[in-house]
Amino acid sequence: MASQSQDPPASFEVLLFSRTLAYRHDSIPAGIKGTLPAITTLSATSQSSAQPFTVTPSEDPTLFSPTTLSRFAVIILLQCSGEFLNPSQLSALQYFVRSGGGVVAIHCASFAMESSPWYGNLIGAVFESHPPPSTQKMLVADEFHPIIKDSLGKNPGMKKKVSQGEREHEWEWEWKDEWYRFKGGNDEVLERLKKEGGRPLLTGGDLGRGNLLAWCREFEGGRSFYTSLGHFDEAYEDEGLMSQVLGGILWAAGRTHADREFSAWSSLAADERFPSHVLETNPPDTPWHELSASRQIQWTAQHPDSKWGWVVYKTTYRDQALNRNWETFKETLNATTRRDIASSDAPDIADKLDWVFVEDPELEGASLGELKRRFREFVRRELGKEEGTLEVLDWGSRYTHFIVVDQEALWSMMDADDLYKGHVRIVRGWADADPVGELEGVDEFGERLWDDEDWMKIHAMMLSLEFYNELENGENWWVWYRAPPAVLGSW
Repeated sequence: MASQSQDPPASFEVLLFSRTLAYRHDSIPAGIKGTLPAITTLSATSQSSAQPFTVTPSEDPTLFSPTTLSRFAVIILLQCSGEFLNPSQLSALQYFVRSGGGVVAIHCASFAMESSPWYGNLIGAVFESHPPPSTQKMLVADEFHPIIKDSLGKNPGMKKKVSQGEREHEWEWEWKDEWYRFKGGNDEVLERLKKEGGRPLLTGGDLGRGNLLAWCREFEGGRSFYTSLGHFDEAYEDEGLMSQVLGGILWAAGRTHADREFSAWSSLAADERFPSHVLETNPPDTPWHELSASRQIQWTAQHPDSKWGWVVYKTTYRDQALNRNWETFKETLNATTRRDIASSDAPDIADKLDWVFVEDPELEGASLGELKRRFREFVRRELGKEEGTLEVLDWGSRYTHFIVVDQEALWSMMDADDLYKGHVRIVRGWADADPVGELEGVDEFGERLWDDEDWMKIHAMMLSLEFYNELENGENWWVWYRAPPAVLGSW
C-alpha cells in the first residue's frame, strides 16, 4: 500500500509487573533497575529512538482492571510466580489481550497461575522442572525475526556457526541459566506452537538443539513473547538478551518495522481504509489480520489502475517437448486462481488479476541478474517512475517478487503426477546477492544477504492468492524461506 506521511510515533506505555506468590527470584531487582541495560534503562534510552516507551514497575495487582490496563500497550511479566492474580484480575488480563494488547513473559512467568489453562496458553507452556544451572549452547531458530535480529553478535558468546562444505545459517550462543522443562514435554509444546502459527526463536540448552527456549505468536487478538532465560542477575546486564527483550516489547506493541505499513493503514478513517463495497460486508473496525487474503488484496488494489498478480519469466526454449507443460502451466495457474477467487468473499478482485507471462527466446538460460534487470524495468514502466524515485517497502508483492519457470521447473511438472507438484522459482526482485557466493550482499531492507537468499523453490500450488498476499509484506519472505535446494511445498 502507499505509505502515509505521519508524525513520529507517540510514546507508548509498558507495565512491568513482578508480583510473586511462590518462588521469588533474587534477580528480579536486576531486571527492573539493574545496571545497563535493565528494562527501565531500555525505556530511558528509547526516548531518543523512533519508538519511545515508558515503563511503570509495579507489584500491585489492583492495576489489573480493564480501565487501568487500557493505558498500556504491553505488559511484561517479569518472573511472576504463583497465583499472582485473582479471577477478576485474570479476566482483566484476558480482556487486555483480546483487545490487542501484548505480553512479554520472562523466565518463571511460565511457573504461575497454574489454576488457569488460559494463562498457560497465553505463555505457550507451563513450567515443570529444571536441573541445576549450567552453561550450554543455544541456537537462534529465526535470525530474521524482529525480536532476534538486532541482538545478533551483541554477546561475546554468540557466534555465527559455519560448517565446512555446505554453509549453515546458524548463530550459536553460549549461555548459563536454568534450563526449563515444560509440562507435556518439548514435542507437545512445539506441536501446539506450530498449530497456532507461532515462531520458535531460541532452541537448545542441556536437552539438545530441538528444545524450545523462547518463542512468540499471535494470541486471541494480541501478541505473546516468552523467553525462559533470565535466572541470574547477569542476564539483565547482557546486551544480547536485553536486545531480545526490547525486540519483544516492540513486537508485542506492534511497533516493529514490519508493523509500519499496518500502523499507517489503521490510522486512516474507515472510509479511507476500505472502499464502500468492502464496508458493506465488513464492519469499519474489522482488524486487518481478521480479513481474508482476498479482502486484503481487494483493499491494497482498490485504486482504479491497480493490478495484482506476478510476472512469470520463461527461460527455456530449446526443448520443444516442454512447450506443452508451459502452456498447461499457464492455463492451470490462471484457471485455478480464478476459481479460488470466485469462491472467495471478494470475487471482484478477478477484474484486476493480471498474470504477466514473459516469453522471449533471448531469455534462454538467463541469469537472475538479467531477470532482475528486466523486472525492474517492468516495474518502473508500469508504475511510471524513474530510477531512484521508488520506495521498495511500499510496493507490494507484484512489484517486489517474480516467478521463473526454467527447464528444471518444466521437467519437474512433467515428472509429477500432478502439475502443481512441480516447482518453480520465486525471486526477490530488488535484493542483490553476491554473485560468486563469497561475500554478503544487501537486500531491499538494507540487511545482510547471502548468495542464495534472494530466491527459493516453491511448488506450483503455492502460486495462490493467499501466498501472494503473504508477500505483500516483504519481511514475510523469511517466514516462508527455504534454502535451495529445498522446496517450499505446503501452505
